[in-house]
Amino acid sequence: MMSTVATRTSDIGVYVDALGIVTPLITVSVCSLATGQIVKTLCREGQHVKVDDALVKIDSRPYQAAMFQAGGQLVRDPAVPDDAKFDLENYEEVYGGNATPKQQYDTQVTLVHQDEGQVELDRGNLDGAKVNLANCHTASTNNGCGGRRLVHPGTKGAGEPYSTMSHDQSVDVEKTFGRDETLSKGRMTNRSIAAT
Repeated sequence: MMSTVATRTSDIGVYVDALGIVTPLITVSVCSLATGQIVKTLCREGQHVKVDDALVKIDSRPYQAAMFQAGGQLVRDPAVPDDAKFDLENYEEVYGGNATPKQQYDTQVTLVHQDEGQVELDRGNLDGAKVNLANCHTASTNNGCGGRRLVHPGTKGAGEPYSTMSHDQSVDVEKTFGRDETLSKGRMTNRSIAAT
C-alpha cells in the first residue's frame, strides 16, 4: 500500500552545538567587461547587496570619447554612398548609350556597395562603443554578500576579479562527527551531515 502527503517546510528539530564549515553554494567573482582605472568601489566587504546594485565604477572617459568618435563617423560617412549613387546613375545613362565600358560601370556599382558597407560598419562601431561605455558600471547579478575586495580605487582593472559575491540564502553546513558522538534523534557514526 502506498500513501502520499503534501510537503512542507519546517525545522527538523535537531540542533547541534559544534564547530563546522558553512559554505555558500553560489559564489561568483565580480569582474568588469571594460578595462580601465577603477574610480570607485561601491560595495564594502560583508555588505548585503541586491540584484543590479552598483559594485564598481571604471573611468568611462576613454569609452565616451570612442562613442563620440564613432557617432561622428556615422554622421559623416552616409554622404559618401549618396555621392557614389549619384555617380552610378550617370554611369547607367552613359553605359546604356555605350559611351562607357562595362568595367567602369561595374566598378561604380562595387564602390556604392563598399560605401554602404562602411556606413554599416560605423553603426556597428557606435553600438560597440555604447556597450563598452555601459560596461564601465559593474552591477551585482545576484542577491548576496560582498566578499573580500581584491582591488581598490586608483588601480587599473583589466578583466581580473574585483571581489567575490556569495549568495547568502543557500549555504551548506557540514559537521563531521566523531566515532562516539550521537544526536538526540538517533546515532550517527563516522558520517557527516549537510543542511541546506
